[in-house]
Amino acid sequence: MAGSPMIIPRWAMHELLAQLETHRVVSVVGCRQSGKTTILLTTPLPNVKFQSLDVQANFSAAVADPSYFVRRTSPEIFVIDEIQKVPQLIGEIKFQVDRNPEKGQYIISGSSDYRKLPQANESLAGRAGLVRVRTFSEAEQRGMQPGFLQALFDGLLPLSLKFECSKEMVLEAAIRGGYPEILSIKTQAGRSRWYASYLQNQVLLDMRAQWDTRKMPICEKVMECAAIFSSRELKKAALANQFAIAWQTLDKYWSAIEAMFLVDMVDGWTKKDYDRPGSSPKGFMTDSGLMAHYLHILNPAMILESNEKSQNEGGKLVETWAYNQLMPEVDLNPTWQLNYFRSRSHEIDFLITNETGHIVGIEVKASESVSSDDFRHLKWFQDLVGKDNFNGIILYAGNEVRSGGNGLFALPMSALWSDFSKWEKLIMTAPRPF
Repeated sequence: MAGSPMIIPRWAMHELLAQLETHRVVSVVGCRQSGKTTILLTTPLPNVKFQSLDVQANFSAAVADPSYFVRRTSPEIFVIDEIQKVPQLIGEIKFQVDRNPEKGQYIISGSSDYRKLPQANESLAGRAGLVRVRTFSEAEQRGMQPGFLQALFDGLLPLSLKFECSKEMVLEAAIRGGYPEILSIKTQAGRSRWYASYLQNQVLLDMRAQWDTRKMPICEKVMECAAIFSSRELKKAALANQFAIAWQTLDKYWSAIEAMFLVDMVDGWTKKDYDRPGSSPKGFMTDSGLMAHYLHILNPAMILESNEKSQNEGGKLVETWAYNQLMPEVDLNPTWQLNYFRSRSHEIDFLITNETGHIVGIEVKASESVSSDDFRHLKWFQDLVGKDNFNGIILYAGNEVRSGGNGLFALPMSALWSDFSKWEKLIMTAPRPF
């Protein structure tokens, strides 16, 4: 691991600086303990005024006189942390920036999406840029720069690189997750205590304060449901019936954990009627370590020593971990889009489309081996959209780059944090096929 969580560079910092150049307000969002405040305090910004609404005196002042609280002096950048605690400040900020075209006036941050709060009545649509701060990806933890997806879009592959990768290594990374505080906790028992405290003292209390979700057992059950069904299509009515929760209650609590950035919803790819693709969204927990905590997966051995767990919990956990490796790079490219594809006879875990309409398809395989049959869905999709518009990749836990033919490849998952400057264009020679 490279350094401590406090000094590991965050990719989102560069996006924050870019958004300040083009927007009057920048909204920095992400789940509790993802590192938002650290970014706000360490980004090199001139003339900054910082106020956190976690501080009781600031909270009281904001509630008592929101108009006075948001006043700033040009060219000062006013940073307001945890703004969801006083959502009426949004309207006051809107009033201020509508009368001043200057860029980079305010940075507001929150561990809940203020636009989705029950008491929300104002929006900064068209005025605010968005920066998503996620928990650490493995590449960030290792001090690497983003570039995995961009390299694939550019037609580059790590054809000559050697990789260290194994199923145990991937599972260890997935179980650890990416919360900054977790990275410095070395013991299994210590991580379990941290997650339990995080859920009880931050997540569940925030849900109660902001959504009036007073039934803590239901909060716990919905979070468990999110973990069990992470990386799977979400049909709320079926889940409500399975978990014996009223549909309206499940919907309310699910909306809360989504607004708190604990779960993301990913839409199906439906741009063309290929084999009648499904349209139900998939839910992904936004940190695989939190997911593992809810699934009571404490170490890789619990997966490796059980065929049933390896096929069920292990596959879901690794796919969720892979999602949280890819999305930080997608977030840095506002015109990119990540979807999944599933139809009656074909399924692709992730389809990432860039600004030109080019698509990278990624299948996630938790095993250390791949076969030619594992490429069948990618080959089918490639035939439909055309080889020039599509790159197909299997991410797997082995340590070799393998060819699936027709420009399709299997890459070790450790390629996610490799040196992309050493990737190369595919020419006549390639890794050995099956």
